[in-house]
Amino acid sequence: MKNNDNKLEVIANELANDFELYAYNCLKIRTKSGDIKEFKLNDAQKYLDNKCKEQLRQKKKIRVIILKGRQQGISTYIEGRLFWKVTNNAGRRAFILTHESEATKNLFEMSERYLQLCPQFMKPKVGASSEKELSFDLIDSGYRVGTAGNKNTGRSSTIQYFHGSEAAFWDNASDIAKGALQAVPDEAGTEIFIESTANGKLNWFYEQWVLAQAGESDYLPVFIPWFWQKEYRVEPSDKMIATREEMELIKLYNLDMWQIAWRRKKIAELSSAGLRGEDEFRQEYPNTWEEAFEASTLGLAFEKLNRERHLVRNFTIPDHWTKFTVIDWGTARPFANCWFAVADSDTIISAKDGYTDKLIPAGSLVLYREFYGWNGQPNVGCRLESSEVARRILQVEEETGEIIDYRVGDAAMWGEHDGISVAERMYKATDNVFKMIQSRKGKAQNYQEFRARLQGEDYPAFYALAGCKHFWRTVPSLQLDELHPDKGPDSDQEDHIWDCVAYACASRPYITTENDRVRNEVEESKRLAKKANRK
Repeated sequence: MKNNDNKLEVIANELANDFELYAYNCLKIRTKSGDIKEFKLNDAQKYLDNKCKEQLRQKKKIRVIILKGRQQGISTYIEGRLFWKVTNNAGRRAFILTHESEATKNLFEMSERYLQLCPQFMKPKVGASSEKELSFDLIDSGYRVGTAGNKNTGRSSTIQYFHGSEAAFWDNASDIAKGALQAVPDEAGTEIFIESTANGKLNWFYEQWVLAQAGESDYLPVFIPWFWQKEYRVEPSDKMIATREEMELIKLYNLDMWQIAWRRKKIAELSSAGLRGEDEFRQEYPNTWEEAFEASTLGLAFEKLNRERHLVRNFTIPDHWTKFTVIDWGTARPFANCWFAVADSDTIISAKDGYTDKLIPAGSLVLYREFYGWNGQPNVGCRLESSEVARRILQVEEETGEIIDYRVGDAAMWGEHDGISVAERMYKATDNVFKMIQSRKGKAQNYQEFRARLQGEDYPAFYALAGCKHFWRTVPSLQLDELHPDKGPDSDQEDHIWDCVAYACASRPYITTENDRVRNEVEESKRLAKKANRK
């Protein structure tokens, strides 16, 4: 008997330290067909599991944000992992938050199934429990679920493990994040999983994904494409012929005709439901993370703006490129100062740090730096004095040794509603150095200029560096003005970086008229003469 006990103890220790082994031997799941089977990790789950192991080795904790397609088993993996953690470690608490009550119920039932069908020698003693909580009293651990909606959800106690499910669909997402996520201490062994299918760009999940992609947060971005699922395939008919688009997908993602046939079937189902089948498929079953978010473009001002085409890795702007700044002023709302450069010839920015080669054509506008005056809350300004802003801008330029060819300011900065104008205050505070020209107004023209640059000819004529996080946070998600769509984004949004971009486009016309051509030639001659005199 003692030998048997020792064997069980050895096995239990092995299972407690290897999740994939534990899942297969101790957890039972309900398959899509309704059968109850061993939890054998699929390809997507194995990929996520490896990412978790890697991050644990490097960071001693897990902070992961996951963008996925539908029904790929990611919630099943996370629920199983957290159940494994709380039942094999004393004093641990897990909290699972979903977007709706039905999903909360489903995840809790999954956990109850894990418990009920767990082998006796691995099953903890259950204490006081309810329809939303499992308590394991002998080891002082527990497992609780909740539904997003109440902004105070998850604030009440310290937890070690958190799973936020379908976070793109949460109500009060930013308030919930302040509570529930802050309940997890920043300590070794803690784990936070935020996962969702895409739901456009106007939500907290998208903002967090963008920050993770830019390396601006602790979270590791993990994307799971639909074609990793072995069950997402059907037999093609003998008469099926791939379209040009499908041939491109086969080439890009190494798909086969069985997967293409399944894709067609799913698009047809989504279309028959009164939805835009192909757009819905790209959002629900994306090939890339960019595609997942770009699929929801209805009402977007800049549906052609995307990272794949317009984002370029951080690089040092050549000294001989024209450089200028644009400022959109604000106090209660954020101000924005953006540095732009104009490529003087076709330039290739070579691949580095995971970024691919990027060709920047001559004449392209490149947004390469931002100074954004906010208090950390969307569309709330930091109320910094204009004179201090001007001095800080000049300080940055002095440190980098840059020569700025000209500066553009929001025309409202010349208004004298309160005595001396903002433009004059900045000019005098810097010993007459910070001198600006007024922006050229014309919302409709500026909007068309930027759209033309996004499209370009063979390549775009506008790029933003990866480090320009507020551009990538705010501009791609701006919505059209419903009353005046020809004028671009509605001004009741966080559009301050966009205003800078608009004024920049106005100062460097891309849709060229004869008057613009003559004016540009004169200005270019003046600029070259000015640079020559400096030398």
